[in-house]
Amino acid sequence: MFHVNEFKGWAVVDGRAEDAGKLGAAQTQMGSYRYLLSDLIEELGGSVETNSSAGLLVTPKNVGLPSSAARST
Repeated sequence: MFHVNEFKGWAVVDGRAEDAGKLGAAQTQMGSYRYLLSDLIEELGGSVETNSSAGLLVTPKNVGLPSSAARST
């Protein structure tokens, strides 16, 4: 199973992205990567069902603290 992962430098504070526009852009970008990955899998003769609809967005959690990950579906 393939999962799209995206790492961003903007913070998530108290469970919320600092900028909703950046979050939306990251989700759009991950969707584009998923689409392109599906095309590649199909072109190579694989099953596109191996490309998960879930992705992982990794951002810093609170400023100056450890990284946090959120699953995107």
